[in-house]
Amino acid sequence: MDDVEPALAFDDPHQAKIILRAYVETQRDLDDRRDPLVRGALASGVDPSEVHEITGMSRSTIDRILAPMARRAYWQGDRDAVLVATPFPPVNEYAFILRARAAQLWDTSPQQPAFPDPGSLIDDELAGRAMIYRGTAKMLEGAPPPNLTEDAWLQLMAARFRRAATSSRTKASPSARGQAEGRTYRETYLQMAREITAIRRYGQAVLDPTTGVFSAEEIAAGRGLSHPK
Repeated sequence: MDDVEPALAFDDPHQAKIILRAYVETQRDLDDRRDPLVRGALASGVDPSEVHEITGMSRSTIDRILAPMARRAYWQGDRDAVLVATPFPPVNEYAFILRARAAQLWDTSPQQPAFPDPGSLIDDELAGRAMIYRGTAKMLEGAPPPNLTEDAWLQLMAARFRRAATSSRTKASPSARGQAEGRTYRETYLQMAREITAIRRYGQAVLDPTTGVFSAEEIAAGRGLSHPK
């Protein structure tokens, strides 16, 4: 039995379940990161044989990960056929847009005038959405985890929001109010995922209202916070 790794020691079942859930989330993060990571490595010039050697993925899996429309062009030598995120996403500008949104929602919520501490229970739908926007802005303003580039961190955030949207669908209360709140939060999470993907894809161009990602009013409100008079 000396070659058998001892089981982890936990104080109680509650602690064990917390660690199990964290493990599941870590696995889901890795799954969500895989395809964009492999496509980015291929586009940067890493040879598919090297991806196979480093990751252990089969060549057929690597081929499937390439976007269907880009696959043929890539194998013919056109690495630009793989869609790659912009190197200069407007992260700070997006954070200010989110803070402006949060402030506007909070002003129309019965729970104003002061924001509660993060993690407080929110009964009001508008206040709940405001807290999501404000919390995301705070994450964007911080540094990425040490093992992730800024772009990898943004991609993972978008993936987590998509998972949260799915989770809100399955966990919503069966009551009419619960269904309405679940739908609101689900739409908010999906909105955040779309917007983060857009700033990765289009860079500073996303701040042009004609792209349809952000309205002129939202962009102006965000700039008003970033450049107060």
